[in-house]
Amino acid sequence: MSQADRMNRQARVLAAVQENTQTVLNSSSNELPGIHAGTIAEALHMDRANVARELNNLYRNGQLIKIQGKPTLYICRSILSKEYPKVFFPSTLPKGGRLLDYVSASTQPQAPVQEQKLETTSSLETMAGANKTLKSAILHVKAAVMYPSHDLHVLITGSIGVGKNILAREMYTYAVSNKGFAADAPFITINCREQSVSPQLFMNQIFGCTRDASLKEEKAQKGLIERASGGILCLIAIECLPVTVQDALITLLEKNTYTRMGEASVVRYSSAMIIATSTEKPDSAALADLRQRFSVRIHIPDLSSWSLREIAELLIQAFQKEAASTSLSFQVPRETFAMLLRASYPGNLGDLFSVVRMTCAMAVQEFFSTSPRPKTIEISPRHLQPELLSTVREEPGCEEELLQLLGELELEYLTFNPNGFFSNRLVAPQLLKLLHQEPEASERVGAEDAAVLSAALTEAGPYIKKGIVSGEITWRMLEKQFTKKLVQTVRETVNRFPVFSSLGESPENFHLLLSCLSDILQGRILPPEQEHGIWQHLQRICTFEAACAVALCQIAERSISDYERMILTACLHKLRSHSEFCRIPILLVFHGSGIAEAMAHYVNHVLERAVVIGFSIPDGLSFNDLLKQLSEAVRRLDQGFGLLLAVDMESLSGLHEYLLPLTGIQIKTVSDVSLPALLSMARLALKENITLYELHQEVGESAQSGMMLTEPTFLNRMVNEILTPSLTFLNPNKSIEALSTALDAVLKELDIIKSNEITVKFIFHGSHMLERLISGDSLKYDGLKAFVNENGRLIAVIEKHMNYISEVFGVSIPANELAYLAEILLPYLP
Repeated sequence: MSQADRMNRQARVLAAVQENTQTVLNSSSNELPGIHAGTIAEALHMDRANVARELNNLYRNGQLIKIQGKPTLYICRSILSKEYPKVFFPSTLPKGGRLLDYVSASTQPQAPVQEQKLETTSSLETMAGANKTLKSAILHVKAAVMYPSHDLHVLITGSIGVGKNILAREMYTYAVSNKGFAADAPFITINCREQSVSPQLFMNQIFGCTRDASLKEEKAQKGLIERASGGILCLIAIECLPVTVQDALITLLEKNTYTRMGEASVVRYSSAMIIATSTEKPDSAALADLRQRFSVRIHIPDLSSWSLREIAELLIQAFQKEAASTSLSFQVPRETFAMLLRASYPGNLGDLFSVVRMTCAMAVQEFFSTSPRPKTIEISPRHLQPELLSTVREEPGCEEELLQLLGELELEYLTFNPNGFFSNRLVAPQLLKLLHQEPEASERVGAEDAAVLSAALTEAGPYIKKGIVSGEITWRMLEKQFTKKLVQTVRETVNRFPVFSSLGESPENFHLLLSCLSDILQGRILPPEQEHGIWQHLQRICTFEAACAVALCQIAERSISDYERMILTACLHKLRSHSEFCRIPILLVFHGSGIAEAMAHYVNHVLERAVVIGFSIPDGLSFNDLLKQLSEAVRRLDQGFGLLLAVDMESLSGLHEYLLPLTGIQIKTVSDVSLPALLSMARLALKENITLYELHQEVGESAQSGMMLTEPTFLNRMVNEILTPSLTFLNPNKSIEALSTALDAVLKELDIIKSNEITVKFIFHGSHMLERLISGDSLKYDGLKAFVNENGRLIAVIEKHMNYISEVFGVSIPANELAYLAEILLPYLP
């Protein structure tokens, strides 16, 4: 038979499979479409053996999917992919499967960690005071609004004008932008002070009422709680609530249930988050009954206690707002800005914004009477209100702080226009980042903080020791000891805090955390007779740990004491200090898909610490997009001591010059980095108390002296002693790099803990498998159909992640070879 005839025969067989696949899909059947050689042979009047031969050829070419069984069925991949473009179908399927098994698995919502992008910059992070005065408050409210059940209700206290309502609104914006709430989630506010004159009417308005209970004899109506379902109900001036309303609200806060007025027999459940604000002091008697019912309690201090750096942020925001609203340009010289910084604002934000507005108005009045008019309106000290100059702040050190700030900014003037602002030295984003950056001294924990942390760890010592395990532990073992529901809930809660992302891969870490939390839930942690106040200080020192501890304690069905929160916070600090990135992380930026990630994984595995994070530059990525993505990574990784950037090309050696003004984080760059050099850098980065400057200097000196070498590891030995002598066509280093990447993805999806034993088996067999496939050979697997039917999911997972290997080496990996890889992993399945 000629080549043309064979091609025509194959095309006819393929067309028959395509038609069958499309017909079954059009019938809306849940069965997997499939047709066997006998049916095709009969329809096309062809010899069955020839049809079977062509079906196998089409299967090997990747055009068909095979369903194991007797008889073997075939599906057209292109038709299936067109109908379900986002669904992965393995090339070999077990018999008896249903279409829904694959479609539903691929169309389910992603895991919560992928949905929540907590590190995304939002207005919460950029609020004035976010890096100092409001830092702890913002961490706590972020934890509250992103908590899945939306029942971490928040009480915000502070004087008039400190920004309580602004913070509440920004919480809502943050939650919506990060998918904690739906995009159309409601945000409803009500002023309790204005409604307090009629408690009955207010109860109807908040909780809803039946027709009989309506004061206006109208139809039954929903209350604000129902209207705020799935969103936020903000109660302003909650201290003004009448006693009867407070009692009903307490039930709502404690149980998330309520009843409409007039239907006492019907209990309704609320899915609205409550944010309440009050001008009362946190310990005020007016809030005594309500305060303890709020899971998160935030106090915003008066502006008099804010740093000049933060007042500068507020002034910049105020002037920018005036420029935008008037479509005019203002220039604020150094001396005017200094006077505004030194002024007192007893009415807090309201006073500050009023002062700026009136100052601009005085300057504008003079501007319109001037001829010829300049392009920019200069605001001088004469435009300031006389009474402002008599309210200068006299706190100790204020003058020194002012001179230091102005000196750091090298500020001569600030110019504001409708589109933004700039100074004589810096553009707006750079200036804001410098304002956000605290002095170096604040980066180090003081002696008092160290003493508090030490005391907390001492108190938590017995519970931490109890939770430490010596042997290997699996997720299944944890679920048996602590219940599957508790393990899942704790993992979901912890994963919502990016700083604890490294905990998620270690069951050993979670055993310690679950052990401590279990003691709390069962009331085994008893507070001392006299409260020592460590918790209040620990919240400031360990803000991330404290916020996570608060979220975890919501699992309990009782009130959790500050002492118990302190123990859990200390436990989280212990875990974080041992499992997250070192003091000065290394960000590895390389060209080429997966290379940086593979090198980072290798180094972290050798050192048994998270030191390096890999970032591969995708093809076609613009420089601006590269800077944006790197900026996000830098902010996420920074521990407060700077970051070392390791790049593969000299052309990237100036990246830190672009990243510094965008992030405000100190960065040093090392170029032309090899794997041995990277390992040496990582060892240097693990030195206790090393600074970024010292690390960069030592890296440079080591490179010049040629000392950046590393001792052989088991992978080095595998390459040198086993793979190199036994491989003919394959580059062993390339195969190890690619197979390691695929293995990591497979183990992660299967919940298998990586070990040297698994790595050696998989890479050794995988490398020789690739060698065989490149040379056109393949191992046979006896009983393949039965094995695929029994282990279909395992083979599907391996095939999905080995597609990367197929693309790298240009080979197709058949089902018989996938079965051998599956056999390697079978003993380690949880």
